[in-house]
Amino acid sequence: MVLIIHGFPNDISALRFEWAWQHPDKSRRLRHIPRKKLSEKSFDYCLRILSEMLQVGPWYRLSLTIRWIKQEYSQAFPVS
Repeated sequence: MVLIIHGFPNDISALRFEWAWQHPDKSRRLRHIPRKKLSEKSFDYCLRILSEMLQVGPWYRLSLTIRWIKQEYSQAFPVS
């Protein structure tokens, strides 16, 4: 684990966020995100998904905080 996202209003919304992040191909809100490219690292793909999630509803309305636990992995989010 290299980062923590917190600030969800309740446990249910946090679990829904986590599920969508782990299953972007099954989530209605994330179907528009292209699949992982062969040359793309898994970590970079996860950050790309997270960046997109923070820009679509219902998550863009929440005041979520992202905390990097391991600073050596810290990087700017990809701009889509």
